[in-house]
Amino acid sequence: MRFYFSPQPFWIGDSKDTPMTGHFGLYRYCLGRGLTQTLQCEGRLDDFATIPSDAFKAATFFVGFSFLMILICIICMLLFFCVHAEKVYKICMWLQIVS
Repeated sequence: MRFYFSPQPFWIGDSKDTPMTGHFGLYRYCLGRGLTQTLQCEGRLDDFATIPSDAFKAATFFVGFSFLMILICIICMLLFFCVHAEKVYKICMWLQIVS
């Protein structure tokens, strides 16, 4: 199983050499202000009210939920070593129903 988790708050951006510097991600965006090109960032993961739009709020929730489901799947795989397989299959069944 292979998965990717990016701790960075932004995914798409540019460099300081472009005319309007900035970048954005799921829950945070930054824009270059003035001639100094210092970035002014808005949006925090721990405060949903600062996320720019409802679409980004929904996407942030679903990315977090999918990461939680990945962790639960890894825990279920580890349960095969210490619990009877039938119980693990029942847990995985409920996991499938929930997701």
